[in-house]
Amino acid sequence: MNNHDRNAGLAAGGVSILTLLVCVLAMNMNLWVSVGVAAVVCFGVVFLMPGGPLGPKLKPTEAEARAISAVRQKIAGIAECSRQVRSASPRGSSLIDQIVEKTTRIIDVIAEDRNKFASAEPFLRDIEPVCDWFPLYVKLVVRQVQTAQPAIKDAEERQLPRLIKRFDNLYERLHSYDAAWLETGNEVTLPSIGDVDFKLEGTR
Repeated sequence: MNNHDRNAGLAAGGVSILTLLVCVLAMNMNLWVSVGVAAVVCFGVVFLMPGGPLGPKLKPTEAEARAISAVRQKIAGIAECSRQVRSASPRGSSLIDQIVEKTTRIIDVIAEDRNKFASAEPFLRDIEPVCDWFPLYVKLVVRQVQTAQPAIKDAEERQLPRLIKRFDNLYERLHSYDAAWLETGNEVTLPSIGDVDFKLEGTR
């Protein structure tokens, strides 16, 4: 039995016993009716608690876990592209390193935040075309194909910076719900700066 199952059993059992006692002692309900109510509450706790069939997820699904692993493999491939062009194009290698850093940051957030597990598969679909583009860039840079220099220059001056900005924007969008929740939470639960007295004792 894993920790989640043990915790679910303890929580369901405790809540069920409490419900039964309340129904029988406080509400004077029929014993069998009380048992039925306690059973319903028990199943509700098991199904709705985090990790339950209807509750918040504690870990990604198999498909999401595969997508997370696949993204990490794709990022490793991008990092290898940076290594291959480092001597021939330090600028290109530096730009690719930034892409590796930003995509790693994104997948780390997705893998660690249960509210973002569902973003794993869309992110994999988003990054796959990018990964297909890099090998051609690497080949042309490493082979120093002169006729490809305009395309290489365009890649380093326009396309790679655009990818960096794209992943920056994606990272921000990934947190848009969190930012909105934080803003709402501030209004509801935290004092505004105008409500806080910053005077030190003895200065009044």
